[in-house]
Amino acid sequence: MTTSGQRAVAGAGLALASLAGLAAVVAVFLSTAAGQRVDETALQGARIGRGHLIEGALTVLGLVSVVGLALATGTVAVIAFSRRRGDLALAAVALVVGANMTTQVLKHGVLDRPDLGIDTLTLNSLPSGHSTVAASVAVALVLVVPARLRGLLALFGTGTAALTGVATLAAGWHRPSDVVAGYLVVGAWLGIVTIGLAVVRPIREQPLERRVHGRSRPSPAAVLLALLAVVALAVAAIAYWRTLGLDSIARERGDLLLSYGGGAAAIAGVAALLLVAALVTAPQDEPAPRTETLSARGAARSR
Repeated sequence: MTTSGQRAVAGAGLALASLAGLAAVVAVFLSTAAGQRVDETALQGARIGRGHLIEGALTVLGLVSVVGLALATGTVAVIAFSRRRGDLALAAVALVVGANMTTQVLKHGVLDRPDLGIDTLTLNSLPSGHSTVAASVAVALVLVVPARLRGLLALFGTGTAALTGVATLAAGWHRPSDVVAGYLVVGAWLGIVTIGLAVVRPIREQPLERRVHGRSRPSPAAVLLALLAVVALAVAAIAYWRTLGLDSIARERGDLLLSYGGGAAAIAGVAALLLVAALVTAPQDEPAPRTETLSARGAARSR
């Protein structure tokens, strides 16, 4: 299979995995009483210490706006065009616009939160729009910058996406499943644009030595984020099963904090996985054509 074919397969796998994850989140946390109870317990736990955190949370959330999204999208496009990569500009803009439009359509036109006897607001808030904005911009930046900057931006993007998601929880705007669903929407669109890039701009087959030494080792940032995701999701799973064992929405402070912490851990873990996917699927920086390099060397020698 060619390199482009491998990228297309990876993109398809990412899109399908993200859509399957999104369907699972909807099936469990939106459509079952147990899932709604776990989500609501985390939301109730977020009230603890809210008086100290709300100002900071609202400050973070205030940075996410339609104007801010437009400016961020324009910046991403400018970066790509400055590198003479119109394909990356188109892919990044498609990812940001597509993910955010999908989230709004799902939240307001497709999904509904049924009344299953859980003492909670029946208004659907899944997926989270703020979280989709933060995650889509972070992923788009990783796609368009040079390879040497991607690791640093992936770490920063994970932090900003997770911070935004936890801020929506701390402010009482969203449940943990809303945030995770937003990230999964972005993951699906990352898979789609990865397929598109593989089709529109096939990768030239490189010498075996370059492929082995240039692409065989994962970046330190990807390894670090993968480890973070494993730890965070393990914490989230423990909190989920503990909360799931309760007969009703928790009232004890310890149970509330555990559920709140588990929700925050799930947010951080999925954000980290999303940026790992961005690092893995981001296209290589194309080397200068070999013929041009040889011509330049020959000209230098003739002088």
